[in-house]
Amino acid sequence: MLKKRVLICDDHGILREGLKMLLSKQSDIEILGEASTGEEIMHLAKKCSPDIIIMDISLPDINGIALTKMIVQLDPRIAVLILTMYNDKEYLVSALRAGAKGYLIKEGTVEEMISAIDVVYKHQIYIDKRFGEDTIKNVLQKLKDKTLDESDDILTPREKDILSLIADGKSNKEIASVLNISAKTVDVHRSNIMRKLDVHDAISLVKKAAQKGWIKIK
Repeated sequence: MLKKRVLICDDHGILREGLKMLLSKQSDIEILGEASTGEEIMHLAKKCSPDIIIMDISLPDINGIALTKMIVQLDPRIAVLILTMYNDKEYLVSALRAGAKGYLIKEGTVEEMISAIDVVYKHQIYIDKRFGEDTIKNVLQKLKDKTLDESDDILTPREKDILSLIADGKSNKEIASVLNISAKTVDVHRSNIMRKLDVHDAISLVKKAAQKGWIKIK
């Protein structure tokens, strides 16, 4: 039997162990290795040439969407399956635009995970059913028509909140305190915002966001 060769990338060790345990029970899946950072998974991808990489968006050194693009450019034969807590359409669209073949929410079942792996292994698109039938059809049609462009890649309400606080000159730590989230999560959001707006510093970020009307410069 030809096995699906899988790498797992998530910065939570317990989650990685759980995934390995569950997936190793499948006779047609082989776990090649695991990683907790973008740097580690890129090294393993080059070394192992897996069929599938199961990967979180929130990583300590690089966000998973940017990493997906790097992996696909490295080897288009690798199917990236995003496994994340983010159930926003904007993250879904960003992941697919980056080249991900699948997007699964972490609250899903083992059966859903197996189904997602089977689909992306064939280089078909898998989208978590929690997005709803209409959203899934709309996104798949846009992907098919190659119109899944920047107009779909808008900021989430949380990203707009963070943008506003960045415009106020607050640091990641201060933003985390205001929004009651971790500084690491703020950093992931900041990276995603910069990627979406194609900017590389806070001044350009605030300026472009203001031009788009997402924030007001005081």
